[in-house]
Amino acid sequence: VFIVRKPDAVFQSLAKRQQTPEIASAAITSPEHVHLLWLRHNLEAEMHSRDLPRFCFSYEAWLEGAEGINLELIEFLSDVLPNIQIDPVVNSLAKPRHQPVQSGVINDVQRLNETIYRLIEENSFCDETIVWLNNIRGLALVTIPEKNQFVENHPPLSIKVSAYLKHISASAAADVGLYVKQSVSGVSEAQHSPIVFISQTPSTRSHIYRVKNPVDALNRKGIPAVWTTPEHLQNQIELVKKARRVIVHRSEWSELLDYIIEVCRLHGVPISYDLDDLIVDPEIIKRGYLPFINLQGGDILEQWLHKSASYYRALCLCDEVICSTKALAGYIESMGHSCKVIANGFSEENRLLSEHWRNQRPLVSDGLNRVGYASGTPTHDADFALIVEPLAKFLQSNPGWIFTLVGRLSIEPLRSLVPEYQIEIRPLVQPINLAYELARLDINLIPLQDNPFCNAKSPLKWFESALCGVPSIASSNSTYKQYIEAGSTGLIASDIDDWYHHLNQLAESGAKRNAIAESARLFGEKNLNCKDLCAEYLS
Repeated sequence: VFIVRKPDAVFQSLAKRQQTPEIASAAITSPEHVHLLWLRHNLEAEMHSRDLPRFCFSYEAWLEGAEGINLELIEFLSDVLPNIQIDPVVNSLAKPRHQPVQSGVINDVQRLNETIYRLIEENSFCDETIVWLNNIRGLALVTIPEKNQFVENHPPLSIKVSAYLKHISASAAADVGLYVKQSVSGVSEAQHSPIVFISQTPSTRSHIYRVKNPVDALNRKGIPAVWTTPEHLQNQIELVKKARRVIVHRSEWSELLDYIIEVCRLHGVPISYDLDDLIVDPEIIKRGYLPFINLQGGDILEQWLHKSASYYRALCLCDEVICSTKALAGYIESMGHSCKVIANGFSEENRLLSEHWRNQRPLVSDGLNRVGYASGTPTHDADFALIVEPLAKFLQSNPGWIFTLVGRLSIEPLRSLVPEYQIEIRPLVQPINLAYELARLDINLIPLQDNPFCNAKSPLKWFESALCGVPSIASSNSTYKQYIEAGSTGLIASDIDDWYHHLNQLAESGAKRNAIAESARLFGEKNLNCKDLCAEYLS
């Protein structure tokens, strides 16, 4: 028998414990913490009861119609336990102590929990729903830090809770029909209307920086915002009709997206197309600027050419384009489109975790210094190839330094030039645990090819490492030259000699490394904090 209760009522119950001395130590007064507990407990209860006969209902529905549910429950028990004796039930209901109350803009985890609440209450577990619940449970099982990240001092629970909320809700689109208007007296209806982000790629880092971070920051500022997928929005199209603006992030054209945009047009809702990579011009791929695609050739190449054309078709339906860098905006404008630049900004959760790991440095005690590259995926093989020679030369001259790779990359050329003990491979981690890996480094490397695709990239790798107290050496491209003040907030390398010289320069002075990292961090916190970029979405 599976009884589910509204998360807000559970919070009120757990928070009220603080009023009773005997159980005050068991009180939980953080609503975010309670929502995470509620999510985890109900996901596990659902999974472990999935193969059993079960009868689901909500506590709230039982209060409203106890007699009817009791009869259904008796029928269920009689079916699954035919030999039991069921005594008559006399209803005697006291008024519940806690009434679920929601006001203001609800966040993504609240939305997620409300969706799961309804699924359990209605016993609506089709194959598609089970897959979705399994995905959510997989997200909830991630730990901070991960198992391979050994450290004595974990982040405080409050920081962990914030990071978990970000992690779980970042890629879990819930029912946007649960969007609640913020009630603010004296504010016009237009200001009540939400900014709606549509994302087709919620499992990517791009989604976190271009969709999830802005949505969270806007809501924290009291500006209603929500994200969803085209599929989820299909049955909640009313939300689009009352939106302040719709922002379509990195989505291919489809009949469904075409329909959503047409609804926006009919209701006078402005539509923006959001980009943080130069993926809307098939010519960029044909010219070999994305070698990880060209090397695969055949069907993979054709699929990417089709995707690129499909991205561009969707872009052309929108009123304007939002880009992450000036270089990217310049290229899109050369294609004949109006552009606005809104930089990638880090979230409060990112800042808090980075600050914790920065204060825990050094996280390793083997006496070695680390120069590292957080590649993530093998798509950066060609970028890394640019620095193999100067990096190997540096390591050969500095046996107390090692190279640390975070993620997957082809490093065989480097392996043939340096001893194995000078190469450390770290596994790919979830974004919420990347700050730990960056904080283990002493120098961060950002090699990029010189072409329109790489020049359009945002300076994520630079400011993420700076938040963790680590200085960067970056390739000389337009974006990094815009943000990095050479010698002050980072170092810029134009050729092989620059890479080798800068590596030695930073290796010789821990004070210089710390000074550059601190200057970069202060610049980033002043200019690239997502909460401070919110106003850009309103203009």
